[in-house]
Amino acid sequence: MIAEAIDTVLVLGWALVAWVVVLSAAGTVLLLGVTAAVAWTCRTVWRSIRRPAPAPDDYEAAA
Repeated sequence: MIAEAIDTVLVLGWALVAWVVVLSAAGTVLLLGVTAAVAWTCRTVWRSIRRPAPAPDDYEAAA
């Protein structure tokens, strides 16, 4: 009876470890995906802010 209880604790313990590993992996993938999306958004915004405005055409000087 005690051996069965110990076996149950060991099996459930390993199941808990497996769940922690799986959830950690999923959380890591999710975190990396969010970080990549934020970095891409920041880079796009930064490039659009830093891009020099096009020079206006001087139609009066050409005439």
